[in-house]
Amino acid sequence: MTFSVEVDVLVPMRDGIALATNLWRPDGPGPFPALLLRTPYGKDDAELYGNPKLPDVFELVAAGYVVVAQDVRGTSRSSGLFEPHVHEAADTLDTLAWLTAQPWCDGSVGMWGGSYMGFSQWLAAPHAPVALRAIAPTMSSADPYAAPWRSPSGALSEDAVLTWGARFPGWVDTVGAHPERDSFWQAISASDDYDRITVPALQVGGWYDVFIRETVRSYAMMRQHGGSAAARDGQRLLIGPWAHADGMDLGTFADRSFGPASSIKAAGITDEHLRFFDRWVRGRTDRPEEPHRVRIFVMGIDEWRDELDWPLPDTRRTGFFLAGNGVLTREAAEVDAVSTYRYDPEQPVPSAGGTVLGASAGPADQSAVEARDDVLCFSTDVLEHPVEVTGEVTLVLHVSSSASDTDFTGKLVDVHPDGKAIVLCEGIQRTRHREPGEVYQLTIDVGVTANVFRPGHRIRLEVSSSCFPRYDRSPTSAVIQVHHGPAHPSRLDLPLIERA
Repeated sequence: MTFSVEVDVLVPMRDGIALATNLWRPDGPGPFPALLLRTPYGKDDAELYGNPKLPDVFELVAAGYVVVAQDVRGTSRSSGLFEPHVHEAADTLDTLAWLTAQPWCDGSVGMWGGSYMGFSQWLAAPHAPVALRAIAPTMSSADPYAAPWRSPSGALSEDAVLTWGARFPGWVDTVGAHPERDSFWQAISASDDYDRITVPALQVGGWYDVFIRETVRSYAMMRQHGGSAAARDGQRLLIGPWAHADGMDLGTFADRSFGPASSIKAAGITDEHLRFFDRWVRGRTDRPEEPHRVRIFVMGIDEWRDELDWPLPDTRRTGFFLAGNGVLTREAAEVDAVSTYRYDPEQPVPSAGGTVLGASAGPADQSAVEARDDVLCFSTDVLEHPVEVTGEVTLVLHVSSSASDTDFTGKLVDVHPDGKAIVLCEGIQRTRHREPGEVYQLTIDVGVTANVFRPGHRIRLEVSSSCFPRYDRSPTSAVIQVHHGPAHPSRLDLPLIERA
């Protein structure tokens, strides 16, 4: 199909600001449905259209869609002041209204795009604009507080500050000024309004992406609480062994390769978007419905697998208990014991791979981290049979500290027969104003993964009090005790998948 291109069309906003917009329009009588992308990174950047995480613009146009790319307020060729997240809902709604008033638009619009480009989609969706029929956020979040800026307990992501803040430095001060999820964050989040969202969403994520917790959470919440049957039933989820930064979607990392079929190109991102948009934007019902809403890459066996839903319906949550001598076992420990380490803020445990925003993300070997005396390791015996862990991982710890303010970290690791210890997921719990020396029970969100621990491997848990610069560090030195045994059953709660 041939098409025409219009560059820097000025789209007026309600306050008089004009946003520069590019249009790719199929030749022909029309009208056509439209697919809108809104970006702070420059709509004219060639990398935007060659990024394998995103669908191919030319294939979208060839399929009969008008593709619309817009510089958000205050970026590139658009006027105004860029205040991250603040104007995205209103500006998106105004852009949708402008689109539907054009003679070449048939009144149906879908939205797409990754990272910040997903925020505009989520922020507009609760307002239920008539024109918006579907959204497709890639590696993004409905709650900027929870990802990428803070942990669930409020620890600041220094990595996000260093990475994204380097590009938009003015925003960093705002993040620091709102350590709690207060009204500022609530106003720029859609995660409290899933019941007002009436459109389906195709969400694409990576197991090592900084947004992965929120990607699976928003999918599950929309399945339960979406504001229409279409929103609940039309959810789609695709997750591969990828990280956020450009070039980290090949499935190949320094310490672990997942094979040629693991790349995002092999996942067929353009086809996934076209199938989704044809159904929900164009309204095509001539294709058979996909029985599986979820497609995930299962690490360990390194295979793609279709699933009915998320969490996987046959998940069986199982406790693996901490015991003396660094043992991790399905059997509850019979003897009370204490494991001790000293936390020094001047010598924090360094991040090594994991779900960071920058280029150091991924399945990195933790051997050097585990050699430190401020990192506790609890490991199973060498496995005789495969163990699949797919879902959200939590850690229940019984702890005491010599300080009133202490952080606690948990990390799930796959130990290979050659000794390489590959991180799967990690999390942190920030505690404040606790009585020194008193034992407390904590529940730590360790993240989400899909991995088969193969025979000859071991399941390992790392416990410490810092992961820097993934998270900022607690300023107070402390002697930490982790209690385990019958009186204090500390355990790693794993989502096991056991199938014939």
